[in-house]
Formats: sequence, C-alpha cells, structure tokens
Amino acid sequence: LAAKIWGPQAAGPGRAYLTGYRGVTSLIYGLNAHDVWIEATLTGLQYYHRRLSKRDLYFFNNEGEAVRTEVTLAGVEGVPEIWDPVTGRISQAPCYRKQAGKLVVRLELDRYESQFVVVNPAARPQIHLLKTDADRVLRRDDGKIELRQYGADTVQYVLESGQERTWRPSAAREPLSLQDGWQRIAGARGAATYTASFKAAGLGPTAELHITGMNQVLHPKLNGHDLGMRFAWPFRFDLGPHLLSSANQIEISHVERHTYESKLGEVKIVPYSALEI
Repeated sequence: LAAKIWGPQAAGPGRAYLTGYRGVTSLIYGLNAHDVWIEATLTGLQYYHRRLSKRDLYFFNNEGEAVRTEVTLAGVEGVPEIWDPVTGRISQAPCYRKQAGKLVVRLELDRYESQFVVVNPAARPQIHLLKTDADRVLRRDDGKIELRQYGADTVQYVLESGQERTWRPSAAREPLSLQDGWQRIAGARGAATYTASFKAAGLGPTAELHITGMNQVLHPKLNGHDLGMRFAWPFRFDLGPHLLSSANQIEISHVERHTYESKLGEVKIVPYSALEI
C-alpha cells in the first residue's frame, strides 16, 4: 500500500517524501478503498466518519462557499437522517438513492455550516426524491418534501419510483435589500436591537430573511412574530405567513460575544417559489 501511495520515493528506510496533497488525494480515490466520495473541487467540505450503536455517523463541515452537492457513502445500509447540530432537529434526508451498492445523499451546506448524516438501518423510509437540481430540497415537519427555487430556472427532479418530473417556477422576483431606515437600541455588553419598517409589495407569498455580516446570536421578529434564534451560520429564517404585502415591522436582536460590539450587517428579504411533493 505504501508503494502504491508514495511510489519509489518511499523505498528508502526511515524517510518518506510528500510532493503535494492534491496528487495523494487523487491516488487514494483511485485505490477505490475510501468510505466517502466528495466532488474533488469541493476542497472546503470536510468530513469525519464513525460507527456507533450499529449506525454510521458522518459529520460534514463546510469551510468553503455554499454548496449543493451529492456525497457517496460506501459500505452502509439504511435510511440517511439529517441531524442539525444547531437546532437539534432530526429528519430523514429528503433526497437520496442507492447506486452501485453505495448510498448517494444530497447535501446543502452554506459557508461555515455543519450537518450530521446518520445512516439508520432500523428506520422505515419516508417519501423521498432520488435526485433534483432545485436550489433547496426540504423535509417538512409533516414528512412531505418541499422544493424551493429562488429564480425562475426550470427544475428537474426524480421521484422515488424513478419517474422524472419537471417544474417551472413562477417568474423570478428580486430580493429586497433593507439598507436604510434602521434604528439601533444599544443593550448591555455591546448587544443591540435593530428595528425598521418596509413594504413587501411584489415579493409574493413566500420568502426568507437572510442576514450576513453578523455573528453569534441573532433573534429576529417580523410584525411581532418570533422567527427563531440562531447562533451559527446560516442566518436564514423562513418568514412563513407573517410577511405582509403592505407595511412590515422587522426587529433583530443581536448579541456579539466575540468583539462585544454589535454592528448591523446585510439584511435581505429573499422570495422563492415552492413545490410540495
């Protein structure tokens, strides 16, 4: 094995030479002996694999840009579950398939986002897709699948039966950037609450709140409705039925425990089209 990996440079006793990690990665993949296949260009996507209580546990951590990709898991049997380390939510993966004796699972990870994938051999599979190119594919609390598309590009997806389907979302709607009109109320130890008003005419009935340029604890509200709390990326919140086409009031409470100085980042209302499956 050493000779296959290192070649003649490893022939000398007591010393090994490494000329570049990228070549070694390609060689190890060529041996077809590893447990996880990840697209070679996604160098920021890292993983750790352990086996506990008759389940295979994978921890995926994305240090690069946002990714929508598929990972292939070798030597496992069962239903892949997504365990969210931030919210504690556990749900069956909405998009996966068996292929050539391996398990192919779709992953969606924003920058600095992490997820556990746990392959549960005792779980009874729920409805799921085999493949899709949608911007997002979600498992709702009622067990159904929801596709989300932020633009108007046609979406392809494959049902569990193998039937191929096409979805054409409604016309694209531009995100609304909330840059002006904010009021800041200072809190203790550098915390702050930001409030603003805006009109959402033309955004449509479904949208998300996206916040970037801020860290630590974020707790937004829209028109008095709690949107949840997050302390890690991505700071993305579903607005549900609370977004009004008329005037809206948004409030963001921010606690910065690194610099102890809260600063407002970039806040956007991002509309999307949705398809329930």
